[in-house]
Amino acid sequence: MTEAASTPDDPADESRLGPSPSRDLFSKFDPLIAERQALLDTGVRDPFGLVMEQVLSPTLAIVNGKATILLGTYNYMGMTFDPDVVAAGKKALDEYGSGTTGSRVLNGTYQGHKECEEALKDYYGTAHAMVFSTGYQANLGLMSTIAGKEDYIILDADSHASIYDGCALGSAQIVRFRHNSVEDLEKRLRRLPPEGGRLVVLEGVYSMLGDIAPLADMVRVAKQAGAMVVVDEAHGMGFFGPNGRGVFEEAGVEDQVDFVVGTFSMTSPKGSRTPVSSRASRSAISASNFEKRSRPWEEEMAVSSAGFIGVREASVIAPPPRNGEGDRRNGGGG
Repeated sequence: MTEAASTPDDPADESRLGPSPSRDLFSKFDPLIAERQALLDTGVRDPFGLVMEQVLSPTLAIVNGKATILLGTYNYMGMTFDPDVVAAGKKALDEYGSGTTGSRVLNGTYQGHKECEEALKDYYGTAHAMVFSTGYQANLGLMSTIAGKEDYIILDADSHASIYDGCALGSAQIVRFRHNSVEDLEKRLRRLPPEGGRLVVLEGVYSMLGDIAPLADMVRVAKQAGAMVVVDEAHGMGFFGPNGRGVFEEAGVEDQVDFVVGTFSMTSPKGSRTPVSSRASRSAISASNFEKRSRPWEEEMAVSSAGFIGVREASVIAPPPRNGEGDRRNGGGG
């Protein structure tokens, strides 16, 4: 037998082995570095260099030695300085310590977690609720788990990065439609093959654009196509609807939305503690299996005691008063 001849580009050709030039992994960031430097050279301050030396209130901090109004804060309702919430957080630290030392599926579930989730179930009128450590993690856990490789996730082109990252972590097929376009959503759904499940992902208020989704029409189109619906209410929770549940409540589609994602960093204290609530008919069984399959849920550290106690103390997850009087814990004045 003759020995097979090696080609010039054969990686197995030992005569060609040796050091070879390789691109610096950081070189891909060179254009971004140059763009940032060009911006700074005009005299503009570094937008990513903000450091608050002291926080004075929900909307005021000391920055570079000067009192500065915080126009970009997520602390929409000022709950971080609510005296009842602060007191509850201090008490929780004394009783439970500073951390949970485990994930929810191992040894990180405390009674307070379950009580917080029960309160969320009552608030949303759902069959199940899960509290992740951050809003990012909630979308990561939901999108990557609920739809498989034979399924389709249909999402708004201007969806939040956490939604896109959750889709990237999973194996579902991704279909985008034009931002807030009911017509394009309907067209994309019609083009899908009949096989596989369908999950339409919407947001009540889009964070980067500040506009509101036409949820009534979008949910109607999604349901006509046999799709389940997720609505991310991160920026609508506490402000829209008779009970502050979000845009989906105000639009009157509560009974048609299968999953609601909300965040506690925008409207409640203790950072971003985000529920995923489900009203799916099979959720009692499916939720248990979902928890076992969701990698972000399995691996993340459970919310600290100050987090779940503080959220439970904040009455943003209870119906607001109907007497027209303002209340510091439901977005009113006072």
